[in-house]
Amino acid sequence: MVSKGTEAAVEIRQAGPDDWAALRQVRLAALAEAPYAFGSTLDTEIDRPERHWRARIAGWPQFIAWAGAEPVGIAAGFAEPADDDDCDQAGARGNWHLVSMWGCSVGTTRPQAPMPKEPVIHRKAA
Repeated sequence: MVSKGTEAAVEIRQAGPDDWAALRQVRLAALAEAPYAFGSTLDTEIDRPERHWRARIAGWPQFIAWAGAEPVGIAAGFAEPADDDDCDQAGARGNWHLVSMWGCSVGTTRPQAPMPKEPVIHRKAA
């Protein structure tokens, strides 16, 4: 998603293996700012090793919002498994579940204002 306002452009991209440090940075910021919104805690995740963050990216889609080179938000979800013989790909019928989302205003730790009106998500091909 690319949103251009008066201050900064924000782009949302699906995280790849090399984005593990950015995912860690923004997830820890989210846990610090809004611990009530997640099923984990900052104390639990702060010392997790690189392999944990890489596995998280490999396990299910993780999206990072970027304002230039700064990660400013995250979202994660999963697709329901296919439930019939004609469909062998998870999410093929559009059954996706958003399980976490957090964003901050660029350069702050405050939750972000309204989402852009026309989101475009860049998703890596499987």
